[in-house]
Amino acid sequence: MDNQNNVPYIIKPYKSSAVSILLTLFLGPIGLLYASFFGSIIMLILVLISIFIPKGGALLLSLSWLICFYWGVFSVNRYNKRIDGLFNL
Repeated sequence: MDNQNNVPYIIKPYKSSAVSILLTLFLGPIGLLYASFFGSIIMLILVLISIFIPKGGALLLSLSWLICFYWGVFSVNRYNKRIDGLFNL
C-alpha cells in the first residue's frame, strides 16, 4: 500500500443560491438569516415598521420582501467568492 496517494480533501462550505432564493421568497427577512445575519435584522426591523404604517405600509412591505430576495442572493454570492479566495490552492 502506498500512502502517498492519501491526499487530504478540503470541503468548501459553500452556501446555495437556490436555498437562499427559496428561503427569502417564502420567509422574507427570516429566510435572509441563511445568507446574512445583520441583513436579516435590518430587514426584520423594516418589515415590522411597515406593518404599523397605515398608508403605504403594504407597498413598503412588498418592497422590503423583494429587497430581502436580492440581498440574500447577493450575500450568498459574496460569501462563496470569499470562501473561494480562502481555499484557492
